[in-house]
Amino acid sequence: MKIPQSGYRIDEPSFLLLKTMISYSSASSADGAATGLTIVDSGLLTEPSYDGMSVKILSGPAAGQVREIASHPAPSNTISVGAAFTDSAGAVVQITAGTLYVILSTGAAGGGGSSGLAGVTQVIQIPVTSAANAGDVLLATVAGQECLIKKVNVRSNGATTVDLTNIGIYAGAAKVVTLIDNVTGARANIAAEDQQEGSAPEGGVALSVAKTIVITLTGTGATAVNLTVTIEYEACADGGHLV
Repeated sequence: MKIPQSGYRIDEPSFLLLKTMISYSSASSADGAATGLTIVDSGLLTEPSYDGMSVKILSGPAAGQVREIASHPAPSNTISVGAAFTDSAGAVVQITAGTLYVILSTGAAGGGGSSGLAGVTQVIQIPVTSAANAGDVLLATVAGQECLIKKVNVRSNGATTVDLTNIGIYAGAAKVVTLIDNVTGARANIAAEDQQEGSAPEGGVALSVAKTIVITLTGTGATAVNLTVTIEYEACADGGHLV
């Protein structure tokens, strides 16, 4: 446990409440993932697992947001959450070095956190801003436990560059599972803001730990795309999540 000590008397009621509600207080020591799904803090290496507790951001564009911790195996310097931190406009926020945060002693009661519990629907959103001809771009990796992919959606956030020919979204070893094919993902179907395509595989797609989901960008030039991929899924056993 690491909580602020200064400014409190040991017998002060507010100090007792602080000890009850906050398990850990710190600042991130390095940049987290660009997807807004991780917090990196070297101080966590000496802490116990905080799986299932809540993390609240205290500074930066995502200040005030609470997410449930989907994964923090001990010893580890990284906290993973199931739903990205976002700013006031809903854009994904990377938790960069120096961001203040606290770990609360309870699970998230809202704020878009994911439970990581088996059978509970979780949602992850991933921004895609790679070059139109980038080829395979990693979207997510299964962590903790096997997960069942239920729905996948790709949305354009503006006029899509003419450099893009099509996209496809695939999962599993050697992209063996097609979630959105490159015909459905043709530029014409995602050319304008809020144009989107999606799929809901019958029975879902089960992926084991370390399996990946990728988007394949095929195009004639390197102009960046501006897309968001939303994946709805559930853990097959407690602790499963996408990172």
